[in-house]
Amino acid sequence: MNCELTKTYDELAEQEPPIGAESLLIELLPLMEEFFIGDISINDHTILYRMPNGQQFRIVAQKA
Repeated sequence: MNCELTKTYDELAEQEPPIGAESLLIELLPLMEEFFIGDISINDHTILYRMPNGQQFRIVAQKA
């Protein structure tokens, strides 16, 4: 059996190329829009989330 066909998802994930902070936020944005009520926008390395009650949150991504 070809060993390439038996790789686990974890092994495949370990081989993924690195991504930038903004790319990570871009991938998170649709999930937030699906599960959170309010206004959600992205700017540079920050997601700004405004809740219907007026609270605001910034979600910042930085490479560690």
